[in-house]
Amino acid sequence: MTRPEERDAAVMALRQAEAAFMEGDWDAAHALALVAAAGHDRSVALHGWAIVRPIAAHRGDGATLRQLGAWLAAQPADPTPTSAAMLRAAMAISVAVARGDAAPLPSPDELSDAWGTAGTTPADIAAIDTLLFALIDADRFDEVEAAIAARTDATRDGPPTLATGAALVWSARFGQDEVEIVALARDALGTLRHHGAAWWIEQAIGILDDAGAATADEREERRHLRIRLLGDPPG
Repeated sequence: MTRPEERDAAVMALRQAEAAFMEGDWDAAHALALVAAAGHDRSVALHGWAIVRPIAAHRGDGATLRQLGAWLAAQPADPTPTSAAMLRAAMAISVAVARGDAAPLPSPDELSDAWGTAGTTPADIAAIDTLLFALIDADRFDEVEAAIAARTDATRDGPPTLATGAALVWSARFGQDEVEIVALARDALGTLRHHGAAWWIEQAIGILDDAGAATADEREERRHLRIRLLGDPPG
């Protein structure tokens, strides 16, 4: 049984890891999330690994992903809330891809009700990104478009959040023409800057750059963000 003070320390590490992940201090986020992941509370450990996962996946950290795979394999397959199920699905995808295996995608029925009700933390949004990219790789484009529509509907009301900005990024990726793509990416960038969401700011600028609409300052910002998040590339 986890003592209250141990759980409190793990929860504190998790909250600090979430903030560091959002701000783009991925070295600190990785270290703090591992502290949370090492705890005995299953929910806290899951959310700690959910922060470690995208960092390790984007950095090509195979050793950490193998460690995640071992942890995931040891977890009971009991029913989990929607957001937890999506976190675990993203973990399974990242672990499999790191091994060189095909991504184990959930069936359409398993995902159809999840997009509009998934969580809104940075780790939740990163998991959604992973699932959507895996669906694209599997040519399941109808599901991607349905998921984007569900995410857009879920974030339409209320103040703009990270989930709002991320949904705009995905809408921009599937925009009908260059004018719409640039407008959506600009809207996304404004929302994401407000929340200091470094990884998603990089993605929004990337879309603008691909459309030939990024400024020189934005391209330089993106370069620095990628170095900060992923490390300085060799050569």
